[in-house]
Amino acid sequence: YWFQPFYILYTLFAVIPGATSFCSDWNMRCYRFSLLRGGKRIYAFSKAFACFLSGFSVIFIGSWLFVLALNVRFPAFIEGTSLVQSGIFQDLMGEGKIYLYFLIRIFLQALAGGFFAVFALWLSTKIVNYFVVLASPIILYYLLDNFSVGFLIPPQLMLSKISKGLGLGSQIWEAVSFGCGYFLILTAIFSLAFYWGVKGRVENG
Repeated sequence: YWFQPFYILYTLFAVIPGATSFCSDWNMRCYRFSLLRGGKRIYAFSKAFACFLSGFSVIFIGSWLFVLALNVRFPAFIEGTSLVQSGIFQDLMGEGKIYLYFLIRIFLQALAGGFFAVFALWLSTKIVNYFVVLASPIILYYLLDNFSVGFLIPPQLMLSKISKGLGLGSQIWEAVSFGCGYFLILTAIFSLAFYWGVKGRVENG
């Protein structure tokens, strides 16, 4: 579940519920009714918030269902396993705290999913195409990953690492706080960009 190429599929699942909503509104021209009722600002930011929340919820709930379904037949943790016994999560590698480990990892992954959903929503104001919007988070993930490696960005600042709880900080709470701030700031930036994108497309066609 935590390894490529399966891990990156969460970026696709996150955008399915809400990232194409502007595409639908634009193609069917039903955005006009929303704009008449609330205006461009309320329309854009409410849609961005709903998109983030839906992307976050899909990953958070879906991942927990996945973990709990597997836990019906398999133990949540096997003593002596070496795949996850490293880094700041070392203290959580035990039967008593393993679900806290899953909670942290899934929470950060869900935040990343919410950000990717808002990014795709913003892109839909530039390219009103369902397939481009759905594929854009996966492309962005790989571009950022390769960009970080090519420009020698510290691993602690790589999006792929932060979404796994491996960001800045030597303590768990530091890594979680940094991850929350990182993804919420990016989400806010692209929510604002989505507003300007909606404003420009509505006013200029």
